[in-house]
Amino acid sequence: MTVKEALNSRFSCRVFQDMPVEKKVLEEIFEDAFRTPSWANSQPWDIYVAGKEQMEKILQGMNDCRKQRVHTSLDLPFRGVWSEEAKKHMDQFFEDVYACEERRNLDFTMQNRNLFYAPCAVFICMEKGLSAWSYYDIGAFSQSLMLSATEHGLATIPAAVFVGYPDLIRQVMQIPDNKDVIIGIGIGYADMDVKVNHFKSQRKSVSEVVYRGIEA
Repeated sequence: MTVKEALNSRFSCRVFQDMPVEKKVLEEIFEDAFRTPSWANSQPWDIYVAGKEQMEKILQGMNDCRKQRVHTSLDLPFRGVWSEEAKKHMDQFFEDVYACEERRNLDFTMQNRNLFYAPCAVFICMEKGLSAWSYYDIGAFSQSLMLSATEHGLATIPAAVFVGYPDLIRQVMQIPDNKDVIIGIGIGYADMDVKVNHFKSQRKSVSEVVYRGIEA
């Protein structure tokens, strides 16, 4: 598989099969992802992998938090501010993805609340107090991981919903308090009988982005 093929075939899987991911395959994926560049080779990422047992505990803990009306509180600050252009793309995304759901918003909500039924999740953490450049490095690492997973026949989805209750994640995964839980990536085998897993979100054209301000 070429890089181009991996980029074009990767998608955000919203329903996974109930099938475990082999440890050997995960190790091969991490070996690939660890080639990601970082500031002065700082490699700020710390990786914690949740299998079936940990995922069940995390799901139960999240359900308990919701019942107790505990609000989510991300370690990575989120101000909820988007540009008008970003809002336009987001509105189009929700309109398109809901069209793939039999019960529209309900299916989308249940997928999120059940962490997309992922059999495995990769939690990417970093030591508290590092610079914003380390967030950039972790973003690059996440993409490397997802592209390698695609080559290995696995599907992925990066989502903030995985880390909405970071203290719970730290407790279940035994993550030290000096580490922020930045992002969770669901990983496993996609259930391709589900319509939404054939959904592809729209992208800007190259001319809209790359050549702004440059005369032909």
